[in-house]
This record gives sequence, C-alpha cells and structure tokens, in this order.
Amino acid sequence: MGFMKVTTIIVTALAWVLAAVWLVLMGSGAGRNLASYTKEPLRRSGDIPIQSGELIWSGWSPVVDGYRLSAALRPDILFQWSHPLSDPCALTLRLFPVIGIRPADGSAVQVLEWRLNDSPWNAPLAVSGEQDSTLNLGSGLANGANVLTFRFPDARPGVNGDPRLLAIGVRRVSIDCGSHAADEQLLSTSFEQSGTR
Repeated sequence: MGFMKVTTIIVTALAWVLAAVWLVLMGSGAGRNLASYTKEPLRRSGDIPIQSGELIWSGWSPVVDGYRLSAALRPDILFQWSHPLSDPCALTLRLFPVIGIRPADGSAVQVLEWRLNDSPWNAPLAVSGEQDSTLNLGSGLANGANVLTFRFPDARPGVNGDPRLLAIGVRRVSIDCGSHAADEQLLSTSFEQSGTR
C-alpha cells in the first residue's frame, strides 16, 4: 500500500472515532448547556419545521430529505417556553422506524420512551411504520428551557461503519395547547404506512 492510501485510511478512521465520541456526548446529555440556551420561545400551536431554530436537536442527525434520524441512545430536543402553564399542551411527532426488531410480518418496529425535564419516564410506545405520535407535556412543562429526552433501547449502529445509533426518523413536529390536549396520553393517533424513507 502506498503512503497516500495508508494516510487516507488513518484519517478516515480518526474521523469516524471523533464522530462517535461526539454522538456519545450528545446522546448522554453531556453536550448540552441549558444556561447558554437562548433561542426564541416555542410557539403555542401549529407546525414547527424540523430545521427551525425553535428546536435544538442534541443527539440527532442533520436534516436530510425532510427528516432527522436519531443518532444516540438518549437524544434530546431542547426548546424555550414562555406561555401560561395552565393550558394543557401536546407535542405531535410524525415518526418512522429506521432499524429495529423484525416481527413475523416483516415490518420494522422501534420502542420509544420519553420524558420532559425531570418527569418520570412515560410508558413505552411501539413505532411501526410511519405514524403520528402525540406526547402529552402535562405538568412537566416549565417556563424557560425545557428538555424532551428520548430513550431507544433497540437502537442499532448504522451500516458500513456508521457510528450513529439509529432508531427512528422524525418528519414533522407540531404543538397544540388547548382543552383537548389534556385528554391525550402517550399514544399513536394515526398510522400511515409509507414506502419512502
């Protein structure tokens, strides 16, 4: 092997190692600094573009083809809140599984757990196919910085040396604060099978 080829292999390996270390830090929460988080407050209702500055995605891949992929076992979404806490609010995410358990029917399934700030972990949700999943933010919502933390027990590394721990993709985020959100629990509100990823 020539010198250039060896150098290229070494540089590529170091880049993968550095990417893996960064993803571990982001996924563990060590990379976030709430004290310096000064984004604009999240809106009270409507769609929130996944590339919007209203949300900080820690432990997630950049937006590609209109979606983000989880890239760690415990990624976060950070946001500011400055609205009344008396109104019940729910966050709806359009999710799809990336890599996961393969049931008998052959479709991919991923398990998702979540919590807001220091609230207890909510009951697990099975993500199978593309679906809208509604998270009731409840009493965990706080004025100022908020952290929505996810846990993916079935996340797996990507292919061809990809160090990301993949579990789900997020296509859309929306928030709704109103009377009907109080009745929502962690549930899947609609299922849509989609062949496009």
